[in-house]
Amino acid sequence: MATRLLHAQYFQVDLTFKRVHGKINEFEFNEFDSNHNIILTYARIFTNISTATSYQRMFKAVIETVNELCKQKVQIKHIHNDGWRVILGDLDIAQAKGLALMLVDLDPTKDWETHLKYIFKSCRVHYKRKSKLSNNLKNLMYELLTANKDRVVDIFQEFATSDEDGALEWGNYYMKPWRLASLNYNYSNIAEEDWHSAGENTNAAESAHADANREGTQISLLLAIRKGKRLDERRFAMCKCQDQYNIPKTGHSSGPIAKATKSIKKFEPSKRKKNPPTNKRTSNSNAATANNEELNDLDTEIAKREKLRKLELIDYEFQHQKEMLDIEKRTKLANLRAQELANIEKEKALGINKD
Repeated sequence: MATRLLHAQYFQVDLTFKRVHGKINEFEFNEFDSNHNIILTYARIFTNISTATSYQRMFKAVIETVNELCKQKVQIKHIHNDGWRVILGDLDIAQAKGLALMLVDLDPTKDWETHLKYIFKSCRVHYKRKSKLSNNLKNLMYELLTANKDRVVDIFQEFATSDEDGALEWGNYYMKPWRLASLNYNYSNIAEEDWHSAGENTNAAESAHADANREGTQISLLLAIRKGKRLDERRFAMCKCQDQYNIPKTGHSSGPIAKATKSIKKFEPSKRKKNPPTNKRTSNSNAATANNEELNDLDTEIAKREKLRKLELIDYEFQHQKEMLDIEKRTKLANLRAQELANIEKEKALGINKD
């Protein structure tokens, strides 16, 4: 995982809730691996603080951990001319500033807002979702994402002169240079190729949260760590399996032999007799019946998988509780033994001998 993050170019960061019982949340580093068609989670940080300073410490801790495990230093493209190129987030001010403050530690020649213009890109889905403006202003808001600089000036002017509630505040908020640069390429210092390669949203991170939540929500911190570790190891094992044996997570081989066989079957003349022409209504009915049967089979299979997943979760919880009880039992036995040894030492000191 550390090696993959070391060599990553584009990834997403996001804070997820509900997994851990109480006030602890989970900060994740995620990326969609197009080569293996799977979402990978490089790092999970559990925290109950969400300030800019805390995020600065989280980013710094991740980099230091990767440096230590890989015996190499993480590279940032706009600082080292190679390495991390774009980090996608949901425009959370604390996350963005925390990232930037960490970058200032690496390169003090730029202020934190300038650093963001070189590496940070905002999720457009979150940008559009937060609006409560009228349709006219919403259209201007959407246009802002791709407008040239002259048009952007006109858009902000229309927001400034609008009598609608919230329009002026919206304009002042997004007029900040680093926020505007994270949404509109014309204001960003990110290379055009990197801008388009990084994607437009944090859907991969949202999907990763949903997958992790299937393992259970409102669980203990220890159990969340163990389940997250198991889920991540399973995904990286899938990637390793595909690299070694060319078998993707679907279970079907995509190697040269499988491709050649599929090609031969495609061009092989059909051995089946051609069906005689049938009534169109009858054929439609048969097709509908076949589709219904296929859907029923699919529903049955999904139900079986969900039942199996629940049983696995119950078994995991049981094993976890058993381990905790065993640890508690060994702790009590160790305390009793220590007390016995202490009593023996006291008896020796007092000169008391047992027959």
